[in-house]
Amino acid sequence: METLKKILAKKREKMKKPTVMEIDDKTVFFIFKRVINEKFGAYGEEKIQPKHFTNGTIFIEAKSSNLASELWLVKEKIIKEVNNKLGIKKIKEIKIKN
Repeated sequence: METLKKILAKKREKMKKPTVMEIDDKTVFFIFKRVINEKFGAYGEEKIQPKHFTNGTIFIEAKSSNLASELWLVKEKIIKEVNNKLGIKKIKEIKIKN
């Protein structure tokens, strides 16, 4: 039978270990849309849609070639902001289709 001291010590050890949270596509898309809204406003959020996320790459469909060009110019900043909001480096690349 374990003593209370040992049980509490085990609990403390578990609390010290950071928990790894798995982030799904929906979360990535939600954060991506928030960042797009901050950069391009409601119009950009409506016209720039995330379609697929796999292996660190988020595939985007832009309804306007102008928005696609603007997005391409700032995609590194967007990747950085999305990763900052997620708390981990989940997105490595953005592929744009229009």
